[in-house]
Amino acid sequence: MLTPQGELQPLQDPVEAGELPLRMLLSPDQRFLYLLDNPGPNLASALFAYTISQDGSLSKRSAGKSDLPPLFSSFGMAFHPTGKKMYFTEFHTAESSPSNAPPNSLVSVYGVDAEGFVSPETTRKSDAFPSAVAVTPDGQHVYVTTIGTGQVCRYDADATTGEVTSPNNPNDSPPCVPTGLLPLAVQVGPSGAYAWVANNGDDSQPGSVTAFTILPSGVLSQIAEVETGGDASGHRVQLPRHVWRGAGS
Repeated sequence: MLTPQGELQPLQDPVEAGELPLRMLLSPDQRFLYLLDNPGPNLASALFAYTISQDGSLSKRSAGKSDLPPLFSSFGMAFHPTGKKMYFTEFHTAESSPSNAPPNSLVSVYGVDAEGFVSPETTRKSDAFPSAVAVTPDGQHVYVTTIGTGQVCRYDADATTGEVTSPNNPNDSPPCVPTGLLPLAVQVGPSGAYAWVANNGDDSQPGSVTAFTILPSGVLSQIAEVETGGDASGHRVQLPRHVWRGAGS
């Protein structure tokens, strides 16, 4: 909780959150909190869910009404503004993934019911190693960054249902535009007019942020790319080993 002096104080005892919590996401109605665990040794990411009480305290609950399949190497998740769909990034490398891992880099679309329970519905083809996902405020466009190709890709969605409508064939690659090296995050502004991609960089190239204008069609038009400053090797995120291998192959 936040004190009148602006200090943070614990509201409750800690609740279970997996071994390596990675991402948190609020439902649009702010009734539920979802937490994505870091991929473990078998590259499976667990999804945790919590009910948010009126005082802000959390109660752990099941994410689905039944057991959910694992999300493989999932680092990104986002809600559709309606709260009816969630989007997850997934990928694997053939040399290190278990036999039951999905065969390609994917964007997995999950349905969300009125009680906040999620269930897998469909998948969409992604370029190599998707890392993050963001949705425009009007719910018509979904953007996914891909580490393996250094791009941000666009999917169109139904504003009312959140269903991905384009590309029409789930196995077709979406249209993409270049970013900086190893894009790890994407953010859409509240007006829906701009998007920004954070690029990790490497030992030879510093990290950067690429800024885009979002045209009415959803097409991204690059405005600029600015370095984040500092030594590249000292100010970058350490990616999991299997990600570095795949992105460099």
